[in-house]
Amino acid sequence: MICSRRKISWGRSAKGVSLIEMLVALTLVALVLATTAALLHHITQYSGDFQERLQREAEIQTCMNRIVNEIAEIGLAGRVEIEHESQGYQVMSKLSIIFAADELGNNVSRQIDWIAVPRYEEQDLVLFRRETSADDRDTQYIPLCDNLHMFYAELVNGEGFVPEDPNEPTPIVEITAQVYQFGPEYPDNLLTYRRTYCLRRF
Repeated sequence: MICSRRKISWGRSAKGVSLIEMLVALTLVALVLATTAALLHHITQYSGDFQERLQREAEIQTCMNRIVNEIAEIGLAGRVEIEHESQGYQVMSKLSIIFAADELGNNVSRQIDWIAVPRYEEQDLVLFRRETSADDRDTQYIPLCDNLHMFYAELVNGEGFVPEDPNEPTPIVEITAQVYQFGPEYPDNLLTYRRTYCLRRF
């Protein structure tokens, strides 16, 4: 009996993988891993920036709504006083909400101050709040919102203008705040928030 042997060909794989092919494969795998890592880092950073932006927006909106609500509590005997200050491109206001103990508005029973203060190392403004009463005048200012470009309050007339006559009644309080969208290093990207409250009905 004659047995014939057939030669089976396995192609190039029978010879093994060359060093060059292995290096090319490892390089491709490294490139894929590096690209994936960079993409994940970018997504994580974007998500963090987005969350920080939402937090900034929530903080300033909460402060603005709180100011309006506190102004609404003063009643007919209370009053609002505003002082302005500017340093370079930054505009700041101090807004004082004064509650009177009597109808004549002479005795101050409670006062709430909102003031924006520059933070030079960050090149932004920080909005502080302080509440004092007739019995307690030693309370501290509490920071509630930062990353501000501007905090400005104004008393205007019924047509939305500051009256030329300082004795003219100004029944409307207009408050404007601007927040850096991406930080002070991007001064052109600002988010503007405005609240208006009528002290007296026409």
